[in-house]
Amino acid sequence: MWDSWNEDQAPPDWQVDSVRNTVAKEQTALIGQEAPEVSGRSLRGDPFQLSELKGNVVVLDFWATWCGPCAEEMASLERLRKSL
Repeated sequence: MWDSWNEDQAPPDWQVDSVRNTVAKEQTALIGQEAPEVSGRSLRGDPFQLSELKGNVVVLDFWATWCGPCAEEMASLERLRKSL
C-alpha cells in the first residue's frame, strides 16, 4: 500500500501517529532548554540574531510558498501582527 501513496493524498494513519509521537518527544525534550542560535531578517527586512532578542516574545515560522497549510498559517500570523 505504501508504494501506491503519493503526496496528493493524506498520509496513512500509521505514519501520522509515528510523526505525532516523535514530535511530542522532541517538544518535551526542548522544554527548559535555550533556543539554538538563529539569524535572519525581520518582517521589515532588518537583520536579527535570536540571542539578541532574549527576554522578548519571538515567533519564528518556517514555511514555503507552495505549502497550502503554510499559506493559511501565514495569513493568521499577519492578522495577529495587525492586531498588536
